[in-house]
Amino acid sequence: MNFKSLEDDLNKELVSTKSILAGFLFNSTGATQSPAYSDNCYIPFYYHLSKYVKPKNFLKIGFTLGLLSGAFLRGSDSVESFVGVYEQYSRLGKKNIQSVYKKDFVLTSDWNVVKNKKWDLVIFDKLLPYDECRKVLDVIWSQLNLDGILVYERCLSEDNRAFVDFCKIHDRELKILKTRYGSGIVVR
Repeated sequence: MNFKSLEDDLNKELVSTKSILAGFLFNSTGATQSPAYSDNCYIPFYYHLSKYVKPKNFLKIGFTLGLLSGAFLRGSDSVESFVGVYEQYSRLGKKNIQSVYKKDFVLTSDWNVVKNKKWDLVIFDKLLPYDECRKVLDVIWSQLNLDGILVYERCLSEDNRAFVDFCKIHDRELKILKTRYGSGIVVR
């Protein structure tokens, strides 16, 4: 994976969150005024990532409004299967994905869906206690295809210890990109 080109695209700020999420629905009118929405090094990262990663099977852990996965799907033409794992169902998230992805997809609260398929891309955006996070990462890793990509959101926070330890144990180089919260990427 060409991290340098991805970082260059991100730093150029060629595309805005507003253009990527055009037509998306939000919980409140103030959401589009938030600093995270305005940060062109947050959601646009996933749009840029779609130029460099061409998954057939895409899993999003921590699905809510579908903003990160929707940004990726808007830029991708390779995804054949998308699954979002959520804690609480979101009608808005479903509509947001439908606006950019015209194939059937699954939104579920059943974590066992991770074990049902081999994945080419997994975006992990869920805060979990250390031990639980490590268990979920191990299951994801066992289901990640060779050369598959695991993206761990919020890698610059102190909550990243489970992911850092996971990468060390599996002897994988961790690349942290300077997005709003830090996006850690590891290749299987």
